[in-house]
Amino acid sequence: MLCLKSKKASLDQNYKQCFSREMKQVHIIFFFFLTLSSNAQVNFERKSEIGKTNCFIEIKGTKDPVRRSIGSDQEIKLVGVDVEINNRKGESGIAINPLFFEVADKNGNNLSWATPNLLNGLKSPERNIGKRKTTRGWIVFQLPSKTKLKGLIIRYNKSRFQNNPNDQSGWIEIR
Repeated sequence: MLCLKSKKASLDQNYKQCFSREMKQVHIIFFFFLTLSSNAQVNFERKSEIGKTNCFIEIKGTKDPVRRSIGSDQEIKLVGVDVEINNRKGESGIAINPLFFEVADKNGNNLSWATPNLLNGLKSPERNIGKRKTTRGWIVFQLPSKTKLKGLIIRYNKSRFQNNPNDQSGWIEIR
């Protein structure tokens, strides 16, 4: 690569300028690939929009566990995530099915889809959210009893069998 700035510049000056510029490019490329590695830290959102609807989901709280000792060997527990679904900026109403929430580990490996909320005292979010309205309620998941809810991620995904970004939110970290 020829980096001559001017004919009057010495060979030594041209070498230093060229080397400095190329090293900056190498550093930028190195950091780019470093962020793409599987061990790179991914930052998840506190709230996320469903597609391009202007309807946002935000986690407000958790219960871990809601109920223990499910299954013959007490290997499963029910956990709850309190979510607010905010359609205040939405241009139309939106229908939300609480069963279309999924929970995963930080690598995106699905651990569970939401289960019907049949527990007394835990209200589910409303299914039909009008224009400029908000609803709040509990999404319930079944998890292995030794799995900690904190540090997992959830999202709304209306397209369980397709990966349609218009029907899903981004991943939200449970804190």
